[in-house]
Amino acid sequence: MKSICIIGAGNLGSATAFALMLKSTGKRIELVDIDASKEGEVLDLAPVAKDTSNEVVFSASPSNADVYVITAGKARRRGESKEELFETNKRILSGIMENLPKDRRVFIATNPPTMISKAFSAWNCTAFGIDTDRLRANFLDTKVKGTHESLEGEGAEKVRELNSRVMSLKGFTQYTPAYALAKRVLEELDG
Repeated sequence: MKSICIIGAGNLGSATAFALMLKSTGKRIELVDIDASKEGEVLDLAPVAKDTSNEVVFSASPSNADVYVITAGKARRRGESKEELFETNKRILSGIMENLPKDRRVFIATNPPTMISKAFSAWNCTAFGIDTDRLRANFLDTKVKGTHESLEGEGAEKVRELNSRVMSLKGFTQYTPAYALAKRVLEELDG
């Protein structure tokens, strides 16, 4: 049974586990979080895991896995600069990454994605941001290119408007990035 370890069982981590279960069978999905109350996410996901022939478990620290997905990190606070958020999340991710095997694929969905990707470029990792924007562009039937921070193309403005609307209404986004993560993780695992 192939295994996926999701570190960070908040909104994005648990939504990613859910998306993985809906898109695959026969996987062991481990949700890891330092907050023990997040075990409730696993209990909520357990019936879905059973129905989709997957296994879901909770842990306070990551075990050996085929692929790691890191969704841990702090959300940007009002008035906080991108650089301040980067420094905070870089510290969090450094503590996580030093305990993971360097020969495994790591997907990171922590903001700010481009800065995080550069900081951990020595690892076999991918930082997310642009995949979410491409999915939104597909939804809007538009084309975009570039990085998360500098979208270009005929649909870039529409994607920025949709992202802005989601953030103003919810304050965060989880389903589109969770779907994008699940899709990429399964491409990696299943070839």
